[in-house]
Amino acid sequence: VGNMGMLMFDRGSHDESLKWFNRSVDRLREVSMEDAESRRFLARMLALRARTQRMLKQFDAAAADLDEAARFDDGSLGGEIREEKQAVAAEKQSRPDAFGARCAHDACLFHGPARAGKCGKADTHRSARAA
Repeated sequence: VGNMGMLMFDRGSHDESLKWFNRSVDRLREVSMEDAESRRFLARMLALRARTQRMLKQFDAAAADLDEAARFDDGSLGGEIREEKQAVAAEKQSRPDAFGARCAHDACLFHGPARAGKCGKADTHRSARAA
């Protein structure tokens, strides 16, 4: 099941890939997690599903899967999990606003202080300084 997820991912069919990874994770959760190999495989499938979710812009789901993968990882995926967490955080941070642009304001009222300087719609909505 996980192999089909990887095949679909490699073909660029991320929606289909996610379906296969969901099946794989569901099946693995039914198995006893006392076995080290089962935990390792679940961690791998969660990390792969997270990568797929990132490609689909499902950042919160990807972050949750990566946290769970880290709990089951025996250290063999540590670097991959860390890199994927960084990629998820970076892409979530740079996600365009609803208009598809990024803000140049110091503090955009549309997005709030956390998104200040990231939406690029100076002519569409006001900054906190202009208010």
